[in-house]
Amino acid sequence: AWHEKTLGQLFCDGSARQIVAMLLAECAAVGVEVKVAHRITAIDKADHFRVTTDYGAFRSQSLVLATGGLSIPKMGATGFA
Repeated sequence: AWHEKTLGQLFCDGSARQIVAMLLAECAAVGVEVKVAHRITAIDKADHFRVTTDYGAFRSQSLVLATGGLSIPKMGATGFA
C-alpha cells in the first residue's frame, strides 16, 4: 500500500489515506495521543515539555510536531488526506 524512498519519505501506492491510517495505527499501538487543529502559543521544556494551545496546556516527556508540507497539485496531491 506504500513504499519508502530516500530519507524515510513515504509514498502511497493507492490513496494517501492509507499512509494516514498506517501512521495512526502505529501511534495507537504505543499510546501516542494525537492532537490536531490546535494553535500552539508556547512551548517550554524543563523536566518535561509543556505545550500551550488555544485548547489549553499539555504536558509530555516527548514531543513531535508535524506541520505537514505543501501539496503538489501536478502530482494529484491535495492538502487533505
